[in-house]
Amino acid sequence: MVLVLVHKGIIIGRSHNRRVQHGSAILYGEMDAIENAGRLPAGIYRECTL
Repeated sequence: MVLVLVHKGIIIGRSHNRRVQHGSAILYGEMDAIENAGRLPAGIYRECTL
């Protein structure tokens, strides 16, 4: 399953679960999508849809 993080109709982050592949306890798709979006102001994240 692919997850996307959308801000005002534009995809700013995309991901999928990488927990098993990287042996990580936190690399679920949701966390990975936020990380892939990069460093953005908190206000941008408040307006996003996952």
